[in-house]
Amino acid sequence: MNHYYKSILLVSCILIFLILAPLVIFYGLGYQYDFQKKEVIQTGAAIIKTIPPRANIFLNGELQNKNNFWEELLNDFVKINQLKVGKYNLRAEKNDCHSWDKNIEIKEGAVTKLDNVILLSANPEIVNAITDDMDNFWFNDDKSKIAYTVFDSQENIILKVLTLNESPRNISEFKLLAIKANSKISSLKWDKNSENIIFEIVIDKNLETEILKFYLINLKKNKIINPDKNFKLVSGKQWQIKNDDIFYLKNNDLHRLNYSIRSINLFLKNISAYAVKDNFIYYIKSTPIDSKTAVYKIKNNGLLDERLITELPFGEEFDKIGISDSDQIILKSKEGNLYLIENDNNKNLKLINSSVADFELSKEKDRFFYFNDYEIWVYYLKEKTSQPAKEKYANELITRFSDEIKAVAWYSDSEHLFFQVGETIKFIELDNRDKRNCYDFVELEFPPLKKGIKGISKLIFDPKKNKLYFLDKADGKNVLREVLLFPS
Repeated sequence: MNHYYKSILLVSCILIFLILAPLVIFYGLGYQYDFQKKEVIQTGAAIIKTIPPRANIFLNGELQNKNNFWEELLNDFVKINQLKVGKYNLRAEKNDCHSWDKNIEIKEGAVTKLDNVILLSANPEIVNAITDDMDNFWFNDDKSKIAYTVFDSQENIILKVLTLNESPRNISEFKLLAIKANSKISSLKWDKNSENIIFEIVIDKNLETEILKFYLINLKKNKIINPDKNFKLVSGKQWQIKNDDIFYLKNNDLHRLNYSIRSINLFLKNISAYAVKDNFIYYIKSTPIDSKTAVYKIKNNGLLDERLITELPFGEEFDKIGISDSDQIILKSKEGNLYLIENDNNKNLKLINSSVADFELSKEKDRFFYFNDYEIWVYYLKEKTSQPAKEKYANELITRFSDEIKAVAWYSDSEHLFFQVGETIKFIELDNRDKRNCYDFVELEFPPLKKGIKGISKLIFDPKKNKLYFLDKADGKNVLREVLLFPS
């Protein structure tokens, strides 16, 4: 080939490169030519991440990830590029799992993310975690141990403690000086090392007078420690454990017990509820002289630096307080009113809802759910920037049922909830784009007891093992069930 033809070939290659390179760059940036509109448009994309991973993803009924083996192997998500602006139906399916679908909107130059798609088992295997006929149960923090109550042939209350997933199981039994007919365990708490259990027993001897007995069980020594002898202590109504300190309420007085050095002291008086966060105690205090109720804050090292945050509505009794990660204060009254205080400086009391059975903060403490007999709501304490975005103080109705809601529990991502309605445990997502996927997960084998009876309407989720625990009926007994969320 002579010099002339070589020059022509070189110039041609340069021209082709100059023409194609911008087109390739524009295409990579999501630009396309719309032959119908006869104009250049910018496309969008969708990312979907499922748990379990490697689900089949369909866009308008067409499988998207059938030839993306290496992409699926390297990534835990599926990305669909070059989508024109508009609405699409997206569906996720995996063998033996509930399917998921949602109509999504693709916007120009934007990526629509759906990274919390949970596909629970469609036919979950439910097994008996414990076959004893139990009355109530309490897990330690990491869900490795459980304490539960049963009754012997004389109807005495027996507290049993065991480590789950231990073979053979070593069960510790403690016979308590109480009988089923007029007694119940209240406010059981584990310490941080799961070596001690603290609780009280409420004994109603004449259906009018309650007598309280305090118990402290040392699991390492496998013995009940006599509180009167070791601590000169009488029982309380609420317990909270912080490091080596156990805070408890007794006759509306807050005490602090340190079981490591066997000390106890009266900390605060006239307290109806409290919460410990970092080095501070937030509490609700009544002043008998002027009948005022207010929220206060104090360091838990005992220094006299009580700080008034705000006064509360006259005549209301408050029984629960929660503290967010940003020090916002959530208060619930016995009348069912739920309030929010912004912080120490902005002390305005905001009424969130006037019909609330209970509330629970998420593990990040940036939002909380609350519910009543027929509704579940989620309240956002911070702006949520991930999709779908939420404004700070957004208050969303998640679901409503005509049957009574018995219990609610967070899933580990704080983007889903378990809840019990009638004889069914359901699972629902918070993502309200198009619709909220909600489906039946477990059918109980017996009608739950009425609301307020402990041990029945209780859901415990273990994020490490991906297991849900609940009480159910089997062979005439209340047995603890466990169910794996995903197919094994």
